[in-house]
Amino acid sequence: MIPYESKCSRAGKTRKRISLLVRLFTAALLCHAAAIAGAEEDRRVLVLYQQGRSGTAVALADRAIREIFDKQSTYHIDLYVEYMETNLFVDEVSQKKIREWYLQKYRDHQPNVIIAAGDAPIRFMIDAHREYFPGVPVVICGATENWTNRPELDPLITGTWMNADPAKTLEAALHLQRSTKEVIVVNGASPGDRVREALFRKSLHNYEDKLKFTYLSGLSMASLLPRLREIPSHAIILFGFINEDGSGNKFVSSTQSLPMVIRAANAPVYTTADTLVGQGPVGGYVMSYAAQGRVAAEDVMKLLNGQKASDIPIVAGENVYLFDWRALKRWGLEGRNLPVGSILLNRPPTLIEAYGRYVFGGLVLLFGQLALILELLRQRAKERTIRRHLHESEARLREAQSIAQCGSWVWDITKNKTYWSDEMYRILGLVPQSVPATGGLIHPGDDQYYVAKMKEASDLGQPYSAEHRIVRPNGEERIVLEAGQPKYDSHHKPAFMIGTMLDITDQRRAERVLRESEERFRAMADGAPIMMWMAGVDKLCTDFNRGWLDFTGRSLEQELGNGWAEGVHPDDLQRCLSIYIEAFDKRMPFSMEYRLRRHDGQYHWISDAGSPRFLSDGTFAGYIGCCVDIHDRKAIELARLDLARRLMSAQEAERTRVARELHDGIGQEIALLGIQMQRAAASISMEPGPIYLGMQKLCTNLTAIGLHVSRLSHQLHSSELEYLGLSVAITKLCREFSEQYHIKVACSCANIPAKLNNDVALAFLRVVQESLHNIAKHSGAKEVQVELTAAEDLNLIVRDNGKGFDLQESKAVPGLGLVSMRERMHLIGGEFSIESTPGGGTLIRAGVPLLAATPPVATV
Repeated sequence: MIPYESKCSRAGKTRKRISLLVRLFTAALLCHAAAIAGAEEDRRVLVLYQQGRSGTAVALADRAIREIFDKQSTYHIDLYVEYMETNLFVDEVSQKKIREWYLQKYRDHQPNVIIAAGDAPIRFMIDAHREYFPGVPVVICGATENWTNRPELDPLITGTWMNADPAKTLEAALHLQRSTKEVIVVNGASPGDRVREALFRKSLHNYEDKLKFTYLSGLSMASLLPRLREIPSHAIILFGFINEDGSGNKFVSSTQSLPMVIRAANAPVYTTADTLVGQGPVGGYVMSYAAQGRVAAEDVMKLLNGQKASDIPIVAGENVYLFDWRALKRWGLEGRNLPVGSILLNRPPTLIEAYGRYVFGGLVLLFGQLALILELLRQRAKERTIRRHLHESEARLREAQSIAQCGSWVWDITKNKTYWSDEMYRILGLVPQSVPATGGLIHPGDDQYYVAKMKEASDLGQPYSAEHRIVRPNGEERIVLEAGQPKYDSHHKPAFMIGTMLDITDQRRAERVLRESEERFRAMADGAPIMMWMAGVDKLCTDFNRGWLDFTGRSLEQELGNGWAEGVHPDDLQRCLSIYIEAFDKRMPFSMEYRLRRHDGQYHWISDAGSPRFLSDGTFAGYIGCCVDIHDRKAIELARLDLARRLMSAQEAERTRVARELHDGIGQEIALLGIQMQRAAASISMEPGPIYLGMQKLCTNLTAIGLHVSRLSHQLHSSELEYLGLSVAITKLCREFSEQYHIKVACSCANIPAKLNNDVALAFLRVVQESLHNIAKHSGAKEVQVELTAAEDLNLIVRDNGKGFDLQESKAVPGLGLVSMRERMHLIGGEFSIESTPGGGTLIRAGVPLLAATPPVATV
């Protein structure tokens, strides 16, 4: 029999084995699930190269692509690399078979992204992309954009173009060889070589008037190499690519054709591709195939992360200045003439570069010991300086606290000790350091408030600020502003309380005085029998007195800011705001009249005068103004204007009647009497005699009287103004005045509307008429200038070169003519002014807005 313990032992081992199997199976399932999940994250990227990996450009680009992919950890990328081998299988039939093979190979194994590196793969993808790889984004690289007949790229294609720039390579070569007069450009005969030939010609076109260019392109090697041997040594050779010579021989530019050119060339060779530098050329501004591969790989990662190809712009590739030190030395070229930022290959290390680290290590050790000694000496000097600065800083702090009347204190909570600064003692009315710091000087009424603030700050760990009273030993009460902040130890327990105390007694007294002053001003303003307002620096009103609020019937809150403008009559609001803003910006006083709505809803005319306010230091503080109700005065003024207008109308009517009487009555009778006298003179005698001559003289006098009566009739009432317009009337008036008084009058009327308001036209005519009358009567002028123009306003200028007069004397006893002219312009809403000095002539100006001068257009 098996003992009971052995049975239990075996059963336990069996259970352990079963448990182990279960765990292993579970782990296998989890690994399988993880593998499936990882497989879901796999991404396939197809790279199509133009040539095989033997090409240097392909190797550089491929290495850069793989480095980018290896750095990322989001996806597992399956990289499929294919080569179109255009250098080995050149004919179209072979290339077609290669394309068909790749299309069949990946027909059922579509990649997530395709990289087309080179001209042939890019053309392949442009032709086959939509049909055979629908929806698969394509990243291009390794080719220049200078294609002929290049089709448009569809939105699923992005990437980078190479940026060949032979002109910059030539510029760098000319800096190295400043005496160069001739440039030789070498290229092959393949289609790609011919494309680069065209690019060279286009890029170097601007230099053809400065340098002699010779293009050796498409020649056989047997013809090219002898010609290169004959090139003068001071020339420059620009090498593009020779993938095929004129005899149809195929070459790899970097390892076959370029070394042949280098050995034969009698002058330095420069290039535009980084794959060729290091094979014999001096270098140049080269295209970087590694950078092409890097940009393409980065675009692939953007596409794999969900970004659309249409959102990734096609960019130009990176170019660098790359040169070979060995080639520079071979041709005796100076490296200091290289462009800034140039990369120099194959340069041997200098003596310093080779052994500098050992020399540097010894010097570091030697100087380290010296520095250590100097540092010790410096630390001693620094300690003395720090002590001196500390004493100076404490002195400055005491002085600053004394000037600011701000003391500081520290309360050591653990030791329950308080430390005061000297200024703290002075604020409390004590001699510095005379008694121990204590809280016994706090006013009894503020004691509990102060203790509560301190406890709250200590419990919450927050700064506090408290304004309270203190009582000095002499019994004087002061108001102080105290601020404090707790400090904690490493166990987050309050260890210190630090703070400041500022005596603000004088400030609070000044605030009380200012408040009382403002209250007195408010009482005075509210008791004044006028309306008052105040505005801040932002043009917004900040206060109104009781008179304004009683007048408008609105609350102070409704009027503040721009609320007061709601009560201004709509027709006056824009003019009112314009005057207010213009004066505010210029900081100038202003006055204006406008209609303001009263509490009963009626609009009353008020006169508003505002003045800028400035503080004692000259700072602008806003405006203050007062308003007076002038509604009754305005009504009287309007009535006076209406009366004056009726008087002027009556005067003009009387002028018209008198003019008609003179013209149709007395004028006709004088004319008839003149005819009768001429007949009587003719019937008396045909021979000249005293009677006949007397009769002839009477006839002449009658004719002159008739003309004078006719002229008076026209002056009283101008028919030209009524039927022909203001310009004709003024022109005729000036001409008649010049003929009558033998004074030269220059009259010009420009842009005058054919139809003007009758009152405006008549007012301007009377101003000219009265001005000419005054000139003839008083000025003694020889020349007069009359100008009537119309733009935005209708403006009149009458200027003479007479003796002028003193304006101040004329204001004391104004003539009726000046008063009449000024009153006429005022009645039509215009402006009138006179400028004159004794001996300086007289200038009269009159103007009215053209909108008010023209009658409204009738509408149907």
